[in-house]
Amino acid sequence: MLLCALYCVVTAVLRMAGDAPYPFLPVLIFPMLVSMLIDVRTSVLMTFGLIIAGYFIVDGSMEYLLFFITSGALICLMGKFTTDRNKVFMVAMLAAATNFVLSCAVSLVTYKNGIADV
Repeated sequence: MLLCALYCVVTAVLRMAGDAPYPFLPVLIFPMLVSMLIDVRTSVLMTFGLIIAGYFIVDGSMEYLLFFITSGALICLMGKFTTDRNKVFMVAMLAAATNFVLSCAVSLVTYKNGIADV
């Protein structure tokens, strides 16, 4: 019941915030909550399902898939280290830093114009 409620809430928020830039979508809260509350394996499976559903909701691109699948998987794996309440904040800060680096990397990989002609 908890998993279904989390999935529905995040999907509804995705639909409402469909025009927001990709890194600000609330998809990345889901993997951490599910991995903390239920299991890492379930979190990975449900996160991939949510990302695919979100891809169709926001008319995503390859950048969307690269960013969220990689970031979601990393956050699922980091979520298993949140065994104590004091570690949740540190894992969240590590996830934020990872998302920043990943966002820059995806932007560089998918940059279409390249270096200007000289």
